[in-house]
Amino acid sequence: MRNGKAPQEQLRLHRFVVILMMFVLLCAVFVARLVQMQLTDYDGSYTFNRLAQTERIVKIKAVRGMICDRNGEVLVSTRERYHLQTDDAFPTDDATCNKILSELLTLLDTQNVACDGTQTMLPYTYENGTVQLGTRTEKQQAALDAFLERHELDISDDEPALLYDLCQYFGLIDAQTDTQTADWGTLYRLAQLRYDIDVCQNEETSYVFHRDCDMTLVSAVQERKWQGLDFATDMVRVYHYPGYLSQVLGRVGKIQSGDEEYYSSLGYAMDAVVGVDGVEELYETTLCGTDGEMRVIEDANGEVLSTEIIREAVPGRNVYLTIDIDLQIKAEESLKNTIQTVAANGAATETAFDGEDANAGALCAVNPNDGSILAMASYPTYNLSTYSQDYAVLSQDENRPYLNRVLQGTYEPGSTFKPAVAAAALEYGVIDANTIIRDQGVYRYYENYQPACWIYNRYPGSTHGDENVVDALIDSCNYFFYETGRLLGIERMNAYAKTLGLGSETGVELKESTGSLAGPEEREAAGRVWYPGDTLQAAIGQSDNLFTPLQMCMYISTLCNGGTRYQAHLYHQTVDYNTGEVLDAYTSNVLGKAQISSEHLGLIKSAMSTIATAVFPQSTTTYTVGGKTGTAQVGANASENALYAAFAPLDNPQIVAYCVIEHGSTGGNAGIAIRSVLDSYFASNG
Repeated sequence: MRNGKAPQEQLRLHRFVVILMMFVLLCAVFVARLVQMQLTDYDGSYTFNRLAQTERIVKIKAVRGMICDRNGEVLVSTRERYHLQTDDAFPTDDATCNKILSELLTLLDTQNVACDGTQTMLPYTYENGTVQLGTRTEKQQAALDAFLERHELDISDDEPALLYDLCQYFGLIDAQTDTQTADWGTLYRLAQLRYDIDVCQNEETSYVFHRDCDMTLVSAVQERKWQGLDFATDMVRVYHYPGYLSQVLGRVGKIQSGDEEYYSSLGYAMDAVVGVDGVEELYETTLCGTDGEMRVIEDANGEVLSTEIIREAVPGRNVYLTIDIDLQIKAEESLKNTIQTVAANGAATETAFDGEDANAGALCAVNPNDGSILAMASYPTYNLSTYSQDYAVLSQDENRPYLNRVLQGTYEPGSTFKPAVAAAALEYGVIDANTIIRDQGVYRYYENYQPACWIYNRYPGSTHGDENVVDALIDSCNYFFYETGRLLGIERMNAYAKTLGLGSETGVELKESTGSLAGPEEREAAGRVWYPGDTLQAAIGQSDNLFTPLQMCMYISTLCNGGTRYQAHLYHQTVDYNTGEVLDAYTSNVLGKAQISSEHLGLIKSAMSTIATAVFPQSTTTYTVGGKTGTAQVGANASENALYAAFAPLDNPQIVAYCVIEHGSTGGNAGIAIRSVLDSYFASNG
């Protein structure tokens, strides 16, 4: 039985071995297939690259807050831009690289899009079927020398044959290429691209094919899934009223030299875009927002496998200004048109220095009851949308379009200063409503300084005769104010002027000039002597009196509102970007009080009402106006500066405006610019 049983056991053992071997074989096949699926890139199968996943953290750029006017009208917003460029996966083999670039050029040509992202370094031109070697800059020559050395190329860099040799090097042609029938226009473009890409990648930068691509191009490129081509994104400011309010809004740009430590302390990346001047700089930390982060999982080919938001980006907050954009546009247009008209009319007369040299100016308007700035126009100006393109021309413009003349231009106020002197003299009791001063043409109080009234100089022998304070303001009688200024004295004159805000900062949030009040201290600080006769000139707004248009606007506001000196301000409120919730709002700030009785204010308003009729005749306006003209000499060989101050309505002022036209000849010309602004204001506000 033992001998009969053995063969069966052997058979069972053999069967088991066979089955085991088959199982092992099947396992081996399965394992091999698994390895093939994971390690071989074939026909869309699983690849090794799927296993070779990489993780990177991508910054999600926060949307910069908007800048709006007082009514919520958007002045500046942000949009995302797409720039077509190379990335780290851009192919290095000639065949693939040339194929992609050739197809890309065809696409760009089809969509009529220039390949203009990076300035070419290869100095060739192609025109009318001919390729020519142009003149190289030092930068181009250095780049070419480095390229040849880097690749150890023995190629002549002095002959047109360079292009042929580069085409060979980049695999665009070979020994079998018929150079007589070759499409050298296309070859030239491809060689340029290959060369530029090489130069850029050597400098560890991406090559940009086209900046600010439209969505049609973005979609077309994404559909083709070209290896190594991707879109970089950034945020760009959009100006909804291009060319207006430029000196106020300001620019954004890279962190400027010297500011790195400051922004680093705030957590900014050194490649961040920040406000560099104007409102953009002033409210940078409010507008900037907080960047987010996203985790991106990619395979070795750069294909995105998954994304995950780690931290949401928080948009910046919206900043509302006190500016009324409709009034701002009217102010800028009126100022520009008036200056150009004055210059043209002056040129048409036979009289020299009659306004033909008018070339610049400023106009501002404020609410006298809270100090809010409604309009701030400076001419000439510039367009923030085209700043980069226009910079070379703008920087050479002697009229300084970048200068915010409302805040930083200082001008002698001329006769627009006389209401302040009149108010001071009335409040100090130097004169009263019944005081009469006879204009005798030439003021002879001082033996060694005897200035004449303007009417005497213009019409020899003429005078204004007997003048009270109202008459003197209406006639702008210099003689009256010579005597009044002498009696008042420079100390009291300046003390009162300071209560009106003259010679002091207005408190506006942007950089401003303080100007100066004429007086012994100012003169001595400059190393010069103050003479008694200088007080006479100071009393008519000359001498060393220098004020900004905004200071003048605020002085008139303080006077006509009954003596409350408000801080001037541009800031209105801060609003949440998403919800529109008001997060912060400006509260009016009183800087001081000026003493002015209702009686004395009534005298001044009465005079200014009469003055205003020349520009604002009651038959043509729906509102009452108080105004004061002024002129100021700026040199023997130039037209006088034209100045005008106005407020309306007369009894309950809602708006105060001040205008200066450099070389504008007469104050009435500046008044014409203001007329359009007030008409617009009351058309909108009733």
